[in-house]
Parts: sequence; structure tokens; C-alpha cells
Amino acid sequence: MRTTQGRNPPRAGEARVTSYGGGPTDLCLLPGFRKHGAALLWRGECKKRYLRCMNNGKRINDFTLPNTELKWFWDVVDATGLRPLLKTNYNNLDWGLLTAFTERWHPETGTFHLPIGEVTITLDDVSCLLHIPITGKMLNHLGTSCTTEEGEDMCREYLNFPRTKCRAEFKKMKGAHIGFPMLEKIYAANLRKALKAEKDEESEEVVLGYRECTIRAFLLYLIGGTIFTNKSMQYVDVIFLSYLQDLSLVNTWNWGASGLAYLYHYLEKATRPRCGNHGGTIAWIYEHFKRFRGGWVSEKYSHWDPICTKYLPLKGYKYPDEHKTTLDRMEVDEVTFRPFEDHRHIRPFEDIFWYSGWIMCGSAMICPYLPERILRQFGHVQSIPRHPDESAKAGLNRFTIAEAFADYLADNYVTEVIIKLNIFGRNLQNSCYVSNNNMISVETCRSNNKLVANLNFCCHTYT
Repeated sequence: MRTTQGRNPPRAGEARVTSYGGGPTDLCLLPGFRKHGAALLWRGECKKRYLRCMNNGKRINDFTLPNTELKWFWDVVDATGLRPLLKTNYNNLDWGLLTAFTERWHPETGTFHLPIGEVTITLDDVSCLLHIPITGKMLNHLGTSCTTEEGEDMCREYLNFPRTKCRAEFKKMKGAHIGFPMLEKIYAANLRKALKAEKDEESEEVVLGYRECTIRAFLLYLIGGTIFTNKSMQYVDVIFLSYLQDLSLVNTWNWGASGLAYLYHYLEKATRPRCGNHGGTIAWIYEHFKRFRGGWVSEKYSHWDPICTKYLPLKGYKYPDEHKTTLDRMEVDEVTFRPFEDHRHIRPFEDIFWYSGWIMCGSAMICPYLPERILRQFGHVQSIPRHPDESAKAGLNRFTIAEAFADYLADNYVTEVIIKLNIFGRNLQNSCYVSNNNMISVETCRSNNKLVANLNFCCHTYT
């Protein structure tokens, strides 16, 4: 007698995982934990894992800078707010220490999950560690790179880089990217041409063109080797050149928030089991976790410098085992939640640090920034935070995110006074933001081609 007909019944599907031993028992907060490297580590499937740290510090430190007396160069670089990045680079990094922290990063909350609670890298950390702008418009380009045709146009116009050579470089780099050696050559060539044109008393337009190309090449090299270091560590994405077109507007972009979003993005990638690269946050670890401090403290450091300048890290062991054990046994009193109190006269606490929502570096790198989850880093008692979906609502694009950030700035920084300094025929803009509780009066007069501003502020205290 026949007992079955047709094909055998389908196999039962795997039961849906709703909790992890040694991990979250409720996946509503961390739905992506299944793909997290920590899940594999707990199951014993990945015992010896370390991350190769993306670090162009030595490249930046060895860069040949122009003479400090070259005013047309350094005045413009100072006005962009990016010059402090020259001092924030390390020749060595502790791979094991960075790997141990990365394993505890969770992109859903944008925080490191430690036995003592959650901590993260905040806009306050960026401001104090790097001394770069943390207000203004976040970078809002589409995707992660431009087309090769757009890249060729920008390189020709803004870097004085011929199309034929540009096309060959893009082919070599397999996209709209410029390798660091080539970018340094572009910078050096434009610098020589600028100095020669000045010596030969060529027209002001020609001299100015070479000068601007020199500065753009330098700034592109600088940001590509620091806050926007990619996993290849070999090239810079030309898309960032679009923010350097008008040098007078460079300081209106929020390099700090976009750089932080860039770091968050690579931290998320580093949590995946097959990823082998990671960017550095070593100075942040040293400041908040004194137990991990290694290397030497620089004798050249002063309070006027970015706090990153304080340290000279040594190369550590690449495997994270020892550091993981230390983190597992860490107590609350071993964490310095507010390490920058003696630095407030240089980098004061700003209302923008409380912004809660999305931060971005273009449309492809959008990450949640949720200070309500790390209130102890702002000197408050930690309460139970909202779900991340309530703080950073889903469905927003780069335009609505930029609008939300601008609205927050408008609510907390009502008055914006643009002070224009005329330097070698170029208008360089410095922004001065004043909060609701401040009053401001501006009197301007021109004398010897300089703009003199008298700003009178009433007292405003941040708590």
C-alpha cells in the first residue's frame, strides 16, 4: 500500500533566534547582533581575530610643508579651521586595544557596550581632541564617490591637474580617487608655479589661481589622511574636493560631525566578522580610560593644542586578548567620563553637543548620534534612554537630516555673524555663533583693507 505521494515534505526551517547566551536576551534593541563579530566570538567560531588599523599618521607627519612665513598659504589654511589636524597624527597605534573596543561597538545605538554601561565618541570629544569645526552644514554628497567625468572636471579646474594625467590616475586607482603620492606631486607643482609666477610678476589672476590650487591640494591631502582615511590607505576620494571649491566657505562645513559619521561608519563595518580593517580612536581611549594609556606624553604639548597632540603611542601587540580581559573586569571608577574640564577655556562646552538624531558624511554614511545614552559623559546621572528609533527616526534622507540639524542649530544658535577678511583678494569667512541667551552688537569699519569687528557679548554659562 502506498503511504506517500509526490515529493518528500520540505525540511523545517531553522528556529528564529530571539536571544544569545552571553549577549542580548532581547533583540529588539540590537536586531543586527546575529551578524556581529561578538556573536561568532561567543560561539567560539573566531578565536584569533585582530583588526589592521587604518592609519596615515606617518604620511601626514612626513609631509613637506611650506615655510611658516608664507602668509598667503597659512592664513587661508588657518581660516578653514582644519590646520589643527596636522598635529593629531601618530606613527604607531595599538591594534589590539582598538580591536578590543571595536568588538563592543553596536551601530544601532552608536555606542560601545561595556560592563559599566554605554560610552561613545561625542562631538565634544571631536572638538577637544581635534580642534576642528563642529557646527555648520554636514557634508551632503550623493554616494561615496563622484563619477570619473565629474572627477576629471574638478581636478582640472580646482587642482590644475591635466585631464590626460587625471584619467591615467583614475584608471590606476580604479575610480575617482587620487593616490597620496600623486596628490603630493600636484601640491608641489602648484606651489612651485605660484612662487615662480609671483617672482616673475605675472598677473594677479594667474598667481591667485596657482595659490588656490596649492591650498586645495594640501587640504585634500590633509583630510584624506586624517578624518577621511579609507580602508585602502592609498588614495583620497575626489568627491571631497567639491567642498574645497570656494576656499572662503570651507569653514562653513561641519567637518567634525561628518568626520565622526565617517568613523562610526567604519566602526560598523569593523564589527562584521569578515572585516579586517579599522580606523583609530586611540586618543579617545587614553583620555577616558587612563588604565590603557601607553607610550609617552609629549613634552611639546600645550593647552592651546588639540588634546590628541598630548600622546605619543607605542606599537602594541596586535591581538586583543589582554585588553579584552581588562575591559571585562572594568569598574565604573576606572572610567573618566569628563576628561576635558581643564580644557574648557580653549574649547568650551557647546549646545550642539546635545543634538540627538542622525549625523552623516554624504548619503551613504548616515549614523545615529544619541547623547541621551551616555549622559555620564556630560556630567549627568544616566537614566533609561528612549529606543534609538524614537531618537533617530527611520526614513530620513540626506536633505531632511541636514534640515533637522540646521533646525537644531537655529534653535540654539540664533545669530550668525559672518566676518569677512580680505586676504590677497579672497574673502575668507569666519563664522561666529551666538546662542539665544546672548546679545550681540557689531560695529565694522575698514582700515588698510582690514575689517575690524567689535563684538559685545553678555555672559552665558553652560552647565
